[in-house]
Amino acid sequence: MKVWPISKVYMIAAMTVMGIGFDLNKAVAVQDLLIAIRTVESNARDDAVGDRRRSIGAYQIQYAYWKDSGVSGRWVQCRDRQYAERVMRAYWQRYCPTALASGDFKTLARVHNGGPSGHFKPKTLGYWRKVHSAIRVESKRGIVRHRVTSTQPAGMERHEALGNSKVIVR
Repeated sequence: MKVWPISKVYMIAAMTVMGIGFDLNKAVAVQDLLIAIRTVESNARDDAVGDRRRSIGAYQIQYAYWKDSGVSGRWVQCRDRQYAERVMRAYWQRYCPTALASGDFKTLARVHNGGPSGHFKPKTLGYWRKVHSAIRVESKRGIVRHRVTSTQPAGMERHEALGNSKVIVR
């Protein structure tokens, strides 16, 4: 039996009505990664501007990243958290679909930070350490519902459900 917060149940119900396929555990796990990334990038500030005004929003998305994602709209919409998350998922689907499908947090975070081949760049390892640390901190605070453990080979972290939510889905 899985336990899910109400907001995630509504999201899942909407996805079901729209006919979008999903894996419940991976959907929740990626949401946990997004929490950690926005904490590292901007301390979760939707109005954040960085990199000499080249990055915007809670996820600090640059114009080229947004354009590569293929999501319709305008770059300035990346200040909206939900829109930015759509951009990130589309970007990951384009450049690291296997990591997205398997819930490989390390690769997803490194690609977000370093571009399409970011998971190969040594400079993105420090970024991954910050994201990994944020996941652990948020997990202790009860915000993140999955714990990432690094007992697997590099890039193959394991995600364990923590089960501290409010709605039961069978």
